[in-house]
Amino acid sequence: MLLAGNMTMRGIVRELQHKASSSCHGRDLRANVRARLYWLRRKGRLADRDAQDRTHVR
Repeated sequence: MLLAGNMTMRGIVRELQHKASSSCHGRDLRANVRARLYWLRRKGRLADRDAQDRTHVR
């Protein structure tokens, strides 16, 4: 989802809740998405946001 680049942070979290509703119960999904973006940046990928606040990873 992060590499597709067509969703906002809120949209990514909402999609995660929808796809894995029972396994993500009680977890901080925003922190998980932020951590994944952090590690993608550490590995040399570029993560930025466009004018509509959609997250893009290149």
